[in-house]
Amino acid sequence: FNAYKISLLKRFKDRKTIYGELVKIGGDKPKAHILQYNGIVINGDMTKEMAIAYSNLLYQEIKAFGTALISGQTLTPISFNINEIVPFKSLSISESINSIKEALKE
Repeated sequence: FNAYKISLLKRFKDRKTIYGELVKIGGDKPKAHILQYNGIVINGDMTKEMAIAYSNLLYQEIKAFGTALISGQTLTPISFNINEIVPFKSLSISESINSIKEALKE
């Protein structure tokens, strides 16, 4: 029932975390272009100061925190405003399993 209510909304805002590779950053109206693991590029708005600060993360795996404007009908992001970007390292399956094993030992 809640999903039905959401779909009736034209748009709504939600806090999102986007994972992927930072493939482009900057411009007249600064944006970060993030290639997500599913192959889709999402563009996030940011300030010029943020673009300068995060430019050293270009072509690296990152995690971007921000607020997305979501379509109520498709539940996909219409826009994304970035609050922060941090480096992120994804683990292989074997690394993930080993990490879980180590955590369970403690």
